[in-house]
Amino acid sequence: MRDPLDIIYPSFKSFTITPADHVLRAGEKLLSTGNLSNAFDLYNIEICSLSYMYPADGLHCYGQYDDFHGDGKVFFRKTGRNDPDFEVFLKERQREVDRLLSKISLHNTYDGQLACLIEGRAGQLRPESLVVESNEWVRFISDGGGTVPDHLLGRHALIDLTPSSAEQKATYNQYIRKHVQQIIDSPQSLHWLIPQEYKGFRLNEGLRAFHDQLTRALDREESIRAEMRRLERHFGYQHLDNYLELLYPYSIKDIALWQSAVFASFRHGHVFDERRIALNVEEMKAFIHVQELYAYYKELHGLLFKPVGKVSVPPAIDNEGIEKVIETIMDGTRLSDFLSVPAPDIVHEHAFLHDLHNQPVECNIYHHKYGYKGFETKSLEPIVTSFLPVTSYQDPISGKYVYCQYYLPMLCTADEVSFFNKDGLQVIKVPFVQTNQRRHATNVADFRLICDREFTAKSLSDTPSVRLAFFEELHHHTLKLIELHRAKMQYSSGLDIALLALAQEFINYLAGEVQQLKKRKVERQEKQPTREIIGLFCRLLDRAGIRSRVPGEGIEELCRRICTEFKLAYSDKVRQHYSNSENKRNLRKVIEQLLPALSEADGELLQNYIKTLKAFQ
Repeated sequence: MRDPLDIIYPSFKSFTITPADHVLRAGEKLLSTGNLSNAFDLYNIEICSLSYMYPADGLHCYGQYDDFHGDGKVFFRKTGRNDPDFEVFLKERQREVDRLLSKISLHNTYDGQLACLIEGRAGQLRPESLVVESNEWVRFISDGGGTVPDHLLGRHALIDLTPSSAEQKATYNQYIRKHVQQIIDSPQSLHWLIPQEYKGFRLNEGLRAFHDQLTRALDREESIRAEMRRLERHFGYQHLDNYLELLYPYSIKDIALWQSAVFASFRHGHVFDERRIALNVEEMKAFIHVQELYAYYKELHGLLFKPVGKVSVPPAIDNEGIEKVIETIMDGTRLSDFLSVPAPDIVHEHAFLHDLHNQPVECNIYHHKYGYKGFETKSLEPIVTSFLPVTSYQDPISGKYVYCQYYLPMLCTADEVSFFNKDGLQVIKVPFVQTNQRRHATNVADFRLICDREFTAKSLSDTPSVRLAFFEELHHHTLKLIELHRAKMQYSSGLDIALLALAQEFINYLAGEVQQLKKRKVERQEKQPTREIIGLFCRLLDRAGIRSRVPGEGIEELCRRICTEFKLAYSDKVRQHYSNSENKRNLRKVIEQLLPALSEADGELLQNYIKTLKAFQ
């Protein structure tokens, strides 16, 4: 059983073959199937998809390629170049490939296609297997390989969902993260041949164990500091000045060094960009291991810097998961995110060096530390470069590296428009654009953007009463975010005074909006006709012959009919005011408030009638 405070990531992965019960049942059923075509069909559906690339060693009834150390349960093995059973295998495999192609074609997005391919195939092979080879290639490999025929060069994959663009890498990493989370939460659901497990650090379990340890410690503060030093020494981030160079390699060869770079980047505030590298399952486990340890490190930091007399450890984390712990840690930054609005893209001119076909060029610019000869202009003058410090940036499409300043590609400058590398290849300068930028609000227009964003997110009906309730609730929400930010004192050395001042400006803006809405509400109420005015309106329409009473119709029926037609509120007080509300003040209110509801002709008739009344003189 793994120690919950063990911070060493287990690099050894167990490949112990232990078929799950459903695989065992399907395998035994397969062995009793006499027809080879039916056996392939059963194998493809319930044991392992035939779309995976198979060598010529054979197919085991549980889905492995080898013979399980000679247990005699290999149900198919190719015997020669012209083996008729191998043709049956290829036929059934083509059916499976066609099925996958048909399903994938129904999806227009990369994430849909990715999920369709991985989840649409039986078997427990690596989710990173995103290439489905053609039958011609399978035949070529099964026959022993050799020199690749011209017609197969670069054209032997029928399906290839290997992430290439930055967006695809981000989508792929999100999928792999969910896959690993499923391994953590429900490993049995992914068990086919090899039991799935995550042996990395778990934040909730680690905090429980450390809390228990602190109850027995003589000096709690020193114990917390010692635990933080243990993490720092393990990752050695103080001595890893080039951590940004190690974050996004073309392939991760030293997992421990890469984890140290990830921890150092977290420690220095760098946001890991999942658009720049695609992680496989084991690499994602290693990444989550570091994430959990860094969250643990921040919790220790928070315990250490609580106000005097409050250095107690919080109670054990319950089983609701890591999300609530991370949520607690991030509370201090929510106010900053809330008060942010979109900002223009940042364009770094001349950031990349491409060839004339706009393809990235491997950068070998001269530097005193690295000693590369460097790019030169046509007149062999060296290009002025800036290195402070030099870090590596991997182009998300080509996988090639360029040198850059901080985390951005470096700026190359030269007097001449055209220049060449040391091999005579002409290169051009290409800009680098940072998208999805955010900035803090600075004015009333920005505050309106924030309000519109929150209002749209809630899908509310746009009415004055709803707007008023929304602004009052937003005011309360902002106050809550301010309190959460103040609680950040547990996790950092001080408050962001400028951010709190901005939050107060936003609160003042909201208070002004609430005041305006209430003022307009009062104005609307003043403009709404009272029951007294509505009663007089009914009397005037009757007397002017515009809406006269029909034979047998009483005053109440007339008033109801007029209120219904003009969408006015009726009550018995309207009927009561029918006969005793005729004065100059009320007559003017009828003209101001109800005359616009009439047609132009009826309005003119009513206005002329009112002018004849003695009360109006």
